[in-house]
Amino acid sequence: MKEEIDIEQYTYNEVYKTLIAIEGHLENYEDKPFFCASCIFKHLKYLEILSEECLPAKCKLNPLLEEIKKWAVNFQSKLFNLNKEEVINRLEQCRDFRKEVEGTLLFPKRDTTSYGDVHLREV
Repeated sequence: MKEEIDIEQYTYNEVYKTLIAIEGHLENYEDKPFFCASCIFKHLKYLEILSEECLPAKCKLNPLLEEIKKWAVNFQSKLFNLNKEEVINRLEQCRDFRKEVEGTLLFPKRDTTSYGDVHLREV
């Protein structure tokens, strides 16, 4: 018997992993800008796909997923023209999104759409 897959949790997990990958590339961007930009582009496209797939399912994080999608599309258009300050800014934005999704993965039963820095405080 196959186990049912929770589409929301699957999507949040995939978004989370993809944001982690983007963070890693941004942390190494100065050393390998063209290699990292190519990989980041792939991950940004995947974020766009994941966000679009969850919208019809009325996932509770749809507002956040819509924000992530807009961020990903905007980032794609500027990816090959990043200076050091822009890389740092994008890295901070990526971490902020990851932390939001992280709360949903750690506490899937909570009835809220925003967890903030829940991993930093006692719950």
